[in-house]
Amino acid sequence: MKHARVLIDRAQYCLMTLAQQWCMQFHSYMQKSEDKLVTEPCRSVTKTVGTNQSRSISKGQYRFVQANAMQGANSFSSTITRLMSPGKALLLDESLSLALAAARQVAFDWHIPLDRLYLNGHITEGLKEVLPPEGIVWTSKGLAALVHDDDKAEFYKQLHEALRGGSHAPGSLHNVRLRLQDKRMEWRRIDISGKVVERDNEGRALRMAGILTDLHQDDTAAMLHDDLAVTEKINSAILTAALDCIVSINHHGEIISFNQAAEHTFGHASKDVLGKKLADIIIPPAWRERHQQGFERFLATGESTLLNRRIEVTAQHADGSSFSVEMAVVPLSVDDKPVFTAFIRDISELKQAHAMLKDSARRYQQLVDLSPEAILVVQHDLLALANHAALRLLGAHTLSGLLGKSILDFIQCESHALYYQCAQAGLSDMSATGFVEQVWRRENGTAFNVEIGVSKVAYNDAPALQVVVRDITQRKRAEALQLGQNRILNMVATGVALTEILEEITRFAQSQSEHGICSILQLNADRTALIDCIAPALPGKYTKALGELSIQPGNGSCATAVSRSAPVVVEDIACDQLWESLRELALEHSLKACTSWPIFGRNKKILGTFALYFKDAVAPDSDDRQLSGICTNLAGIAIESRASEERIRYLAHYDGLTSLPNRFLFKEYLDLALRNAQRHGSRFAVLFLDLDKFKEINDTMGHDAGDHALREIARRMRACLRETDKIARMGGDEFYVLVEDLEHGRHAADVAQKLLIEAAHPVMVGGKECRLSASIGIGIYPEDGTTGSALLKNADNAMYHAKERGKNAFQFFSTPVANDHDKSSSFKRASTLYRIDEKRVGLN
Repeated sequence: MKHARVLIDRAQYCLMTLAQQWCMQFHSYMQKSEDKLVTEPCRSVTKTVGTNQSRSISKGQYRFVQANAMQGANSFSSTITRLMSPGKALLLDESLSLALAAARQVAFDWHIPLDRLYLNGHITEGLKEVLPPEGIVWTSKGLAALVHDDDKAEFYKQLHEALRGGSHAPGSLHNVRLRLQDKRMEWRRIDISGKVVERDNEGRALRMAGILTDLHQDDTAAMLHDDLAVTEKINSAILTAALDCIVSINHHGEIISFNQAAEHTFGHASKDVLGKKLADIIIPPAWRERHQQGFERFLATGESTLLNRRIEVTAQHADGSSFSVEMAVVPLSVDDKPVFTAFIRDISELKQAHAMLKDSARRYQQLVDLSPEAILVVQHDLLALANHAALRLLGAHTLSGLLGKSILDFIQCESHALYYQCAQAGLSDMSATGFVEQVWRRENGTAFNVEIGVSKVAYNDAPALQVVVRDITQRKRAEALQLGQNRILNMVATGVALTEILEEITRFAQSQSEHGICSILQLNADRTALIDCIAPALPGKYTKALGELSIQPGNGSCATAVSRSAPVVVEDIACDQLWESLRELALEHSLKACTSWPIFGRNKKILGTFALYFKDAVAPDSDDRQLSGICTNLAGIAIESRASEERIRYLAHYDGLTSLPNRFLFKEYLDLALRNAQRHGSRFAVLFLDLDKFKEINDTMGHDAGDHALREIARRMRACLRETDKIARMGGDEFYVLVEDLEHGRHAADVAQKLLIEAAHPVMVGGKECRLSASIGIGIYPEDGTTGSALLKNADNAMYHAKERGKNAFQFFSTPVANDHDKSSSFKRASTLYRIDEKRVGLN
């Protein structure tokens, strides 16, 4: 910056000196001999103007020279009036031509009746870009053709006033500044000053003389000066706004720069410390002598161990207190003298943070113990820490018995490679990885589905992995139930034989029930017996012996279920009177318990029975009861398929409980939205919604209460959406929402906000007020995925992120903006959570 300022000063000086020389030569020339201005045909004069030695000159002197130059121009024009000869071209002597050239000027003589324009003097390089070569007779039309369109009006105005005489005094000097097009088709600013020097008896202008001045270098110098001023302002602003202290000293050790951050850190005002010794201001007394010795050694030898690296030292505040700082010193050379700039950062808080690490480790273990999620800390594949939730999840008896075991002991072999991938990703980044599904096993060997999130932590001053483990068995089961249901409904819809459909139902039930053995019986036409037993897993002799099972007392659970039109639970066949006639047959084949559910058709018409047999004296658990509801519904649909085509198509695409579209129909909606968005370049959003606290209703009030709550929540959510928006139930308490024609990300947030509010309203179940909430993840096309599966997966991940952080909120996977043309109004990255205020949700 300093070198640039020197160049500008030198350039300004050269220009001003040349102009000053021109004025001096001109005035001397006019005063001593007017005979040196002679009239003869124009000739070309070519010489090089010598350079001047640089010296300083003030702006006031520069303005004075400029004023003299203009006065010289006026005097020059007056002299021309007295000395010019009619019909002759004006010629200047060598010294005056050189003076004009030094000031980037050339004289002109315009013979108006003949429209001949003579140029006199040395034409500078800048003017050669515009004017014809020296010695060439020009015309006013040639000059006018080069004038910029925006300047022509003023040019002609001044010209006409000069020729006419106008309101100015006779022989007045006229001046105009305009842009002329040069040979490179660029515009160059020119100043034209002239006056009429000869008129005829009727006052018509015959000749005009004057000067053309090239202003291009003045413009360039002004621009350079302005750029330098802007640069100085920017550097000053950076120095002021810097977060680190920036302190500079000269070779005497005196402070020459002390920024705002330094004022705040050291407690000194800049004006109070400039010019003072650095050692006396920020260096504690105990270190000042050592500082001075090192400083003097560098000045003498140019060597120092402190320069160009970060070191930790002790500094002193204005109040006399000492604190730790990190400092880097950079040596510079200004005017061949050393200047030292120190970049200083207060690290006293960092030192305190290190002191708190041990306490933090203790508190970390407390938080892990209190977490409701299973958390494991792993070092070298061994369990170093586990909380009580992990103890329960893994089925271990004591923490001491769990610690020290390999984590691989609790992971199914087929998931080992996937675990190591997660571990590697966690070690490479301090942030947590996304949750990944795996199959683990409990201490007793029972397999179960989990999703794990791995992140790098420090435990006992050593690197470790924190593994958060979630049991997703129920979610996976719900997905399997939904897939099985859709598969069977698809068989019904495509006309597969009824026997094959019922066999598939039994196989499906068998895969989902942990201990149950499934059978399906159909009621005969006269409704007196159960026939056509389909039970692939039951012993063949048993099913053959059943034959036609009459609807009468003591004939087992299935016959009783038909007669009662209700489920019948028999936990112990050996002692239950309902199995009096079939007891020996059942026990002979190790069947000790049986629960049967009637299969209903339209208008509660019984079509048959669905039963689960057990080889232990037990009752069906909640999963089996949920499974029975699905299977009896499927079987009823299949049996009535010939008369229920419309019903079949409906259930193939809609959820039977909530009447909302199901996963398959939603996939069709999503595929169509993708094609439309790709064709029209539009955007849309996919919302994944999971109800919070729904399991509590099922567990405490029963599945009927849960079903009622689901239907009510589904009705509300459908009502708060637009006609064009799509909502579907994926199974359990999970829903998808498709919002098309998304103008901006804010609209997706508005939809999510409405859904959260509707979910938060109380639900009356059995006269009791129940409160739910929802966690919502949002994926935006195309930012969060260009395929349906990617969008659904990312919305799912965002939902679990919202659920992790307190539930009752929605979470974007990426960064949608409130307005596509206003990038400053945007949501935060996925770390930002959007939560409703529950106090604002009405109670009625």
